[in-house]
Amino acid sequence: MGFKTSVRKSFVAQKSKVHAKKAHYLAGRPHRSFRLTRKEDYKKPHPPAQYIKFIFQVFGMIKKNKKVFFRLLLVSALASIALVGIMSQDRYESLNEAMDETSDEVVAGNFSGFGKTTMLFITTVATGGLNQNPTESQQIFNVLIMILIFLATIWILRQRLAGNDVRMRDALYNAFSPLVSIMLVFILLLVQLIPIFVAFIVYSSAVETNFLSNGFYALFFWIAAGGLGLLSVYLAVPTVIAVIAATAPGLYPMQALHNAGELVLGKRFKIIFRFIWGVVGILPVWIIVVLPAILLDSLLKEFSDFFEGWPIVPVAFLLVSLFSVVYFSTYLYMYYRRLLDEFEPRNH
Repeated sequence: MGFKTSVRKSFVAQKSKVHAKKAHYLAGRPHRSFRLTRKEDYKKPHPPAQYIKFIFQVFGMIKKNKKVFFRLLLVSALASIALVGIMSQDRYESLNEAMDETSDEVVAGNFSGFGKTTMLFITTVATGGLNQNPTESQQIFNVLIMILIFLATIWILRQRLAGNDVRMRDALYNAFSPLVSIMLVFILLLVQLIPIFVAFIVYSSAVETNFLSNGFYALFFWIAAGGLGLLSVYLAVPTVIAVIAATAPGLYPMQALHNAGELVLGKRFKIIFRFIWGVVGILPVWIIVVLPAILLDSLLKEFSDFFEGWPIVPVAFLLVSLFSVVYFSTYLYMYYRRLLDEFEPRNH
């Protein structure tokens, strides 16, 4: 009798614990499938800064810490040139000559300098400004440099927002501490992107076999591919936020994933739009820097043969690429901080 009573009490305790976890889980998710959510059950958080204003706040934060970020970019650029390399000037010259030939064919030689510059800019961005045939070691170094900039930027911002003065050397020495946690979260992100990878593989096979030539089959394929893409994006949103959360000292990957899941409740599509807007925010920098670099390169080479072989455009492309990593890291971290400010802990 005592054994049965003990088992029953244990079962009741476990059942109560499960119900408590379920109640805590559902409390933050006011929406129910196939049910109309009442307004009083859904409390909208305070909206963050408007989109354009937030972009200016991101650039303002970078400007406020321009000295340490400039040193970080300088060290990263030197490391990238030494370990990875940049697009060779010969390749850029061949691209330039190809654009000349194309312009002659299209408009009988009357192709404006600005139009040619724009096409060079688009082509350079589309084909990549770094070394076009990197070895495996160069690819590894490139990834490590991007990770270093990402972690160092977040470490600098966290220290600055805490009111601490930091040096670039401190950022380089301390930034890699959460690397293991981030890599574990990133592995989960790759798993969540498997549906998109499957869609690309099926698409390649469908193109080779002319499967999409049939209108009905093509419609069916694009519906299925769109569904797989939405599934991956839906699953990956909290994981991207978890990558930022995992940079916090002493925060383990599973706890970072749990916290990120709480932060994105009911805001996944809003966060996706924020990510897209972040890409739009960096485009003016590319236009302002790379387009004039292409124009300057053309003018200097027309003025004197002395400037032949100077990698003006590749270096400009490299610097803007590295700055883009700093910008996106700042953008994501500042948005993550705003999500934290919006979050209201629930007491049960």
